Amino acid sequence: MNMTFKIDIDRRKVEAIRCYMPDGNIEDLLNEEISKAAENVVNRLYSKTVPKKVQEYLRKSAEIKTDSKKKTEQVNE
Repeated sequence: MNMTFKIDIDRRKVEAIRCYMPDGNIEDLLNEEISKAAENVVNRLYSKTVPKKVQEYLRKSAEIKTDSKKKTEQVNE
């Protein structure tokens, strides 16, 4: 799922990073790090707020869906 967030970033710091990583793609690196941080926050909130029984149900549902997809792929091969 893609979500849009407004994040205030100090442009001076980004430009300093560019100076020391002139060959790196700063935007991709920032996107990767921000995505990791956002995933960690979502996981913490999920663990803290979603009831354990619901978490277990969602986990089992995902396993069933994955198993079903694997079986379908094997049949189609």
